[in-house]
Amino acid sequence: MGSISTDITGPPATHKAVVINEKYEPVIWDAAPCPALPADQVLVRTEAVMGSDWAGTVVAVGSEVKHVVVGDRVCGAQNEMCGLTPAWGAFGEYNVTRGRAWMKIPASLNIEAAASLPVGISTAGLAIRLLGLPLPDKPVEKAAYVLVYGGSTATATIAMQLLRLAGLIPIATCSPKNFELAKGNGAEEVFDYHDKDVAQKIASLLTFSTSQFLSLEC
Repeated sequence: MGSISTDITGPPATHKAVVINEKYEPVIWDAAPCPALPADQVLVRTEAVMGSDWAGTVVAVGSEVKHVVVGDRVCGAQNEMCGLTPAWGAFGEYNVTRGRAWMKIPASLNIEAAASLPVGISTAGLAIRLLGLPLPDKPVEKAAYVLVYGGSTATATIAMQLLRLAGLIPIATCSPKNFELAKGNGAEEVFDYHDKDVAQKIASLLTFSTSQFLSLEC
């Protein structure tokens, strides 16, 4: 483990955390060991939690981390917290980032909004990658339609934004009451999945297009 830089107070030796004990019961551990910091990660004072999503302020930086400093706001995704491994879980006063499932928070987002993003982005990104579709860092030169089934879900709204940024053209299915939600998050066209003719209507759209067609179910 490399050396770390910390703020003036530094992280404490212990912290309060909600953990799952050996009976799989949630309990409050008043003196959980403060997570050890790997050289390639950062230690965060947790300020907002939504399930496995968390967000907070960096209080210590591993020696191999170059793009984040103490005081930066970051958010990420974590596993649930287990009493045997208190370092790995979002439900603690302090939290260590894990792998690459975290990012700096843009100035335009408040801490609560940032804590709603990581799991959704990770899930959508993994689905897109596993289907062999491009991510925004490598946009396509030729656009293709991508059908997102269930276009009003939290994951789908994120997926459609990622697809747009990658140069693709999302089309979606959902209930009519959510058409505007889907369009507002990138859907070019939206279809009612209760419509018995929905498959034919989607096929009709593609008949008039020379673009490739792909499918993503959320």
